[in-house]
Amino acid sequence: MWSIESLLQQEPAKGYIRFIRQWGWLAKKGPDYRNYDKYASLADAYWQCGYDLLAKKMFRTIIQSREPYYTGTMFHSAGNKYEYGSYTSNYKNAASIGLCKIYLKEKKFAEALQAIRDADSVYTTRYSCGTMNLWYRQEMESYYFACYNGLHDSQALISWYFNHSFLN
Repeated sequence: MWSIESLLQQEPAKGYIRFIRQWGWLAKKGPDYRNYDKYASLADAYWQCGYDLLAKKMFRTIIQSREPYYTGTMFHSAGNKYEYGSYTSNYKNAASIGLCKIYLKEKKFAEALQAIRDADSVYTTRYSCGTMNLWYRQEMESYYFACYNGLHDSQALISWYFNHSFLN
């Protein structure tokens, strides 16, 4: 049976703990052009290990940043003739999804809904591969479902699914 808990399953693996030990000092210092990628990975590692307040602060820092390394969208080439399997990504998309997860865990469903809307429509990610696109859409649908379900807004949920499910 589906549950919010299954959607928010954290995996505090040794690799995350090791990463936090090595790069944890960045949480206080903040990101710059030399370490912005490590800062984003550190925010995710803190989330995975259950340090939600620190992860939330770091995700917000990424989202509010105007630095080019956080505002740009990156193209990841699959390296084949038709670019099948290529995708775009940006750090703000991942940070918004991270915030959504934290807000869902805190049962702040309106904030979670805004975060997932931002990830889905403001800080977009696109996949040229049908399999990955379907996976990403299903992930987004799970978050929308959790938000609307938590808000007890079945009408908005039905409307959202009618307008978005399997159409993108």
